[in-house]
This record gives sequence, C-alpha cells and structure tokens, in this order.
Amino acid sequence: MFKPELSKLLQVCAVAATVAGASATARAEDVDTDYGNDADAHHCEPEFDAFEKAPDNWKWLDEALASGKVFSATCKAEFDKRMALCLKDPKMEGSLKNPDIQKGVPGRACHQRVFGDMANQIMWDREQAKRAAEEAKAKADEEAKYAAEVAARELPKGTRHDAKLEKLVAAAYAKDYPDGKVLKIILGDWSDDYEKDDFGRVTGRDLDAFVVNKQPDGKCFVHDEYWLQHGNGRSFGGPLSARGAGSASDAEILCSKAEGGAAARKPAAAKVAPKKK
Repeated sequence: MFKPELSKLLQVCAVAATVAGASATARAEDVDTDYGNDADAHHCEPEFDAFEKAPDNWKWLDEALASGKVFSATCKAEFDKRMALCLKDPKMEGSLKNPDIQKGVPGRACHQRVFGDMANQIMWDREQAKRAAEEAKAKADEEAKYAAEVAARELPKGTRHDAKLEKLVAAAYAKDYPDGKVLKIILGDWSDDYEKDDFGRVTGRDLDAFVVNKQPDGKCFVHDEYWLQHGNGRSFGGPLSARGAGSASDAEILCSKAEGGAAARKPAAAKVAPKKK
C-alpha cells in the first residue's frame, strides 16, 4: 500500500505499482517493505531527489538505468538486491510479460515497482521526521510558555493573619495532601454563603485559604481551596476539612518566591464555594 497524500509523486508510484500488478503487504505506515527496509532505501536518496524533480519520473528512471552512470554504487547495489526479489515474485509475473508495461525494456515493471517502493519509504521517513520536528517544536513552545507563566507568578496576598486558623488549614491540607510540604499558609476570606442543610439551617462555613507547598519532585505550588468548618449558625469551631476538587486549584510558582518571596496582590475575582451535599 502507498500513501498518495504525501505528494503527487506517491500517486505516480502507486499508479505504477497498480499497473505492474503489485500486491503490496500493508504495515502500520502503509509503505511497502516486501523487498527491503526503510533504512536501506536511503542509499538511493540522491537518486530519489533527481527522480522527484524530473518532468517525467519514469522516463528519468528508464534513462538513468540505461546509462549506468546515474545511480551511485551503494544505490545500485540496493536496487539490484531488490530487483532480484521482484523478478522472482509470482505476483509480478503478469506485469513482467505485459508489453504495454515493459515497452521493450527487460524487467521494466520491476524497475518501477522497486524504485517506487524506495521512493515511498524515503518520503514516509521524511514525513515522519517533519512531523516529529513539528511536535517537538510545539512541545518546546508550550513548555517555554508555561515556564514564563510560572516565572511571572507571585504569591497571593492574604486578608488576615491568624496563627490558629493557619494551623487548622495546614492540618487539613496535610490530611488530604500528605505529599506536599507546607511552606506557608495565606488566609483569605470566609465565604458569605453559609453551608445549610435541607431545612435551611446553617451547618458550616467555608474559608478561602492558600497553602504554599513543596512537592517531593522539588517543585513548589500554591494550592487554593475552600476549607469547611462546621457550626450551628451561631458559632463555628473545630477542625477544617478540604472541600475537594470543586473548589481546589494548583498553580506552580518558583520556589525562590514560595520560600521567601514577597506577596503580591490577590486576584480580584472571587470564586464561589461549592455547596456540600
């Protein structure tokens, strides 16, 4: 099988193979490997480039083979090795006897089949290399963008200092996220939207707080989450508990800032605490 979408050349090769009666065995890349592998096809890469540029591809091949001067020694050796296999291939018997294909040139059907296969293999490898380069560039660009975002990120600014609350947040974080080493707690505001039961009775309140932490891989993050404290509407107390993914987010920050950087202004947009069911 061939990949005609790669270029008009592959369409020419596919047509030639069809005319020659080729029944190529498909592999994952849809490039024929009956007579030789991809790596060896590259022995004929300069010849392929000349073939691709020729106004009439198959006329160029006929003349190149007739002259005996165009193919390099390594290319000719690979071509001859594949030709020997093609000439013995029962699938090629009809094409090798077809005067419309042969046109008075012995083995012409196999000439086209063999060189067409190598052309497809070379084209396939080039397409794969191009794709890999594009993917690598896209990945590098994305990594650079992310690194710039991390470098520009500052610590959020808290709205209060309360050693007791900070300890409660740290304890709740350690319970649900044991891998992170707590560097500092930055307290935000209590949510005005209280937790209520099905009867409308207040059962708890949520504290927005940031946990600046360092992970085992050495990276630092600002973990933002709502932390629930139970109560009865008149008083609240006891430990805090993490509200979970609905209110939680993590943003990487440079450890130089996490471990001692100055706090920056907290974003103005307020998030909404998820209702506990």
